[in-house]
Order: sequence, then structure tokens, then C-alpha cells
Amino acid sequence: MVKKEDEVLLKVQAKRFGWKDFVLNLVSTLIMIGAFIATIIYFKSENIGDWVIAIVVITIPSIIFINRLFKEISYPRDFIQITKDKHLIYRSTPMLVTGFKIRKNDLPLVEIRRYGMSKIPRKLSLDLRKYKNKGMILIYSREGKEFFLGEYIEDAKLAEVCQVISNIYPKAKLVGDKTYLKNIKVNEKKLKKAKIEQEEEEPEGVFFRNR
Repeated sequence: MVKKEDEVLLKVQAKRFGWKDFVLNLVSTLIMIGAFIATIIYFKSENIGDWVIAIVVITIPSIIFINRLFKEISYPRDFIQITKDKHLIYRSTPMLVTGFKIRKNDLPLVEIRRYGMSKIPRKLSLDLRKYKNKGMILIYSREGKEFFLGEYIEDAKLAEVCQVISNIYPKAKLVGDKTYLKNIKVNEKKLKKAKIEQEEEEPEGVFFRNR
């Protein structure tokens, strides 16, 4: 019986950073909650319309910031995993729109047409100013869809993911900013294992044609 761990060729997980953004969202959340409480306590208008407008204006930002805060607390669960059956499984929280969307997918490697590492825009983050080369993986599928993943995962681990994809499925084209892939030490055992797995699998009929 094959163990579940043996089915995974590579798994990388997120590492927490981004404390300035986290504190900013925390403060914003507290301000919104405080404004909501203050509105209820001190708002004296007898007009129901004024009450509805005030509550909506305060409640919507409160929900947004609370949601962002919750998602930022939970983002270390993000991961990228490559399995022996040539699938890319991931959970990825977008850095710049934290709280609005969590990406989860099981993508067969054969569906990847192009992939590579790309820089994350730093304009919308206080923390990314010191992470000048922070990257993410950008994947284009055969259907023309784009997949952005790995914003909270270290660049070296993202480069390792790219290397493993190259070994398992060389038909996928590696594109984009290759700076991240230079001089990065990857786990050679994992690469060798991935290459062996690929070499052992031959399309049906190859044996007879070679004969």
C-alpha cells in the first residue's frame, strides 16, 4: 500500500511576513468597529433613512477589514504541492486583495502551457518595500486561464516548484523573469526523484516501437 506521503514529490508552505500590513488592517478593523459602536450610541437622528445610511457606511468597511484580518491570520495554511500523478495542488491567498478571495485548485501539469515567476507589485503593500524581489508563480493554462499563486511562499521554494515542473513536464514552457531561478539552491533529491518518476512512465506502445 502506497503511503500518502510517498505520493507527494514536493510540498512547500507559506511563511508569515507582512506585519505592517497586518497591523494596518488590525487598526482599521478596530476603527471601523469603534465607529460602528459610536454611531449606535451617539447618533440622535430620528430619521430611519439616516440610520440606514449610517449603518451601511460603517458596517460594510467593518466587514471588509474583519474579513481581511481573518484571512491574513489564516494565510500560513497556503501551500503548493506536486504529486506523483503529475498534479499541481495549491491553496493561495492573494497578497494584494487579502480577504476577498482564496485560490484553491488541483491543476494537472499537462494543462500548463507556460509558467514562470513574476514580481509582485509593491505599490499596495507597506511590507513589500523591503522585499524588493518578492515573487509569485504565474501559470497560463491551455484554456487561456491565468493562475497566480505563492505570494506568501519564499522565492527559493517557488523556484524549486518551477524546477520540479520542468523535470516532470518539460513540454510546459518556462517564461517570465528568470532572475529568481539563478543561483538558487534547490533540493536535488526531489528533482532527481521527479525525473526518475517521469522516465519510468512511457506512453503505451513505445516498447514495441523501440523493438
